[in-house]
Amino acid sequence: MGMLISAIALFCRVLVFIIIAGAVMSWFIRPGDRLYSLYLFVQRLSDPILAPCRKLMGRFGAGMGIDFSPVIAILLIEIVGGLLIRLLYHV
Repeated sequence: MGMLISAIALFCRVLVFIIIAGAVMSWFIRPGDRLYSLYLFVQRLSDPILAPCRKLMGRFGAGMGIDFSPVIAILLIEIVGGLLIRLLYHV
């Protein structure tokens, strides 16, 4: 059971890192830059997580020019990961 808990914790950390990396890279990497292909790869990994958060933010009229979907996604990952780990500790 300990390995499963460690795997879930690691998976959550990797997801959070990918989301943060994509957000930071979006400020600096532009088409034509050397690292643009890495940026696209990170975006492809993080988009399935961020897209539902963007839809949710759009429903609440949060079209203010700043994308808070990475913050929402990280919070959700931490909450769901923490709940899963707690559940596994009690099983």
